[in-house]
Amino acid sequence: MDHPPVVRGDTVYMGSDDHHVYAADLLLGRILWKTTTGNASVTDLIACGDLLIRKNLPLLIFDRTSGRFFGAFALTSGPVSSSPMSVGNTLFVMANRATYAYRCPSS
Repeated sequence: MDHPPVVRGDTVYMGSDDHHVYAADLLLGRILWKTTTGNASVTDLIACGDLLIRKNLPLLIFDRTSGRFFGAFALTSGPVSSSPMSVGNTLFVMANRATYAYRCPSS
């Protein structure tokens, strides 16, 4: 794994070259869920509210609780020009001709 996992509370979230995203219980050491990304390796994840977002293109969106895949994130102003980041419950994405800020859902 090239990038560190995401830790929230007692859960760690990891992407893998085997085309899956995993959530594991840190205390019990067991896999809580795993979700396939089809044919996309997951080398880096960020958490934003109740979501996990795959940082490399395309941006893939997953529910942190269940692992449910929501879909891909498309930009209308060109390709992503820097790594997306989250601050609190806001996702920031820079493209060639625009910067986007999206509010991530949080329970």
